[in-house]
Amino acid sequence: MDGNNNTAVAEYENEGDAAANNRYSHIDPSIVDKCAKLVPIAMDEAFRCVPYSWQCRIVTHMNLMTTKSQYVIPSPIFLCAPTGGGKSLARDTFAACRGGVSICICPLLSLGADQVSKINAHSTNGDGSVRAHHLDAFKGPRIQQSLCDRILKMTRQSETTLILMTSPQALIKIEIFYKMFLQLLIQKTLTLITVDELQLFVSFGLRFRPEFHALKEKVFSKLKASDDPDAPTKVHF
Repeated sequence: MDGNNNTAVAEYENEGDAAANNRYSHIDPSIVDKCAKLVPIAMDEAFRCVPYSWQCRIVTHMNLMTTKSQYVIPSPIFLCAPTGGGKSLARDTFAACRGGVSICICPLLSLGADQVSKINAHSTNGDGSVRAHHLDAFKGPRIQQSLCDRILKMTRQSETTLILMTSPQALIKIEIFYKMFLQLLIQKTLTLITVDELQLFVSFGLRFRPEFHALKEKVFSKLKASDDPDAPTKVHF
């Protein structure tokens, strides 16, 4: 989400070591250290970038949600920072840490296309690379089905992490893409869902796009709590 409110960034940027240590006082320090060290490694291998301290802290916090013992209770993360502040890179780095397939729901078609271009331009090649597709750019059932068939062949052990940018209407109204989403849940290869430009829905409500509201029933209701034994997959949001 873009905006003038830098609350989330400021909180993590100004947080001292003592406060961070207190937050994870119930966790073995070696576990926290491993999750923290993974962030700059993943960002360097995937994008050849060095993370800001707030990016390290946020992605470390999310990494701790994914540990087997779930040292941090899985919950949604809300990130608010100005345009160009590094939110997308934090998202993409966590996706690289997790592997598999990530979905980013973005209501602005031009922004979704631009983010795909930037990810593909800055990602490294070879093992650990991150690739992106904009679902709205694939027109016609044959082309859409071909893309979905390739995506569904991916596993959590695949060398490449895949990020799918999509508008609400493409994910909800194009049956081929919606069936792919459900199949990714079954295959347990979908690891992260993010919503970009959330302020548009907050500002305009149901007047913006009815498909945005439909995400609650069609998408978010499928994401059961990660500690639910009947959950089809552990998807972070």
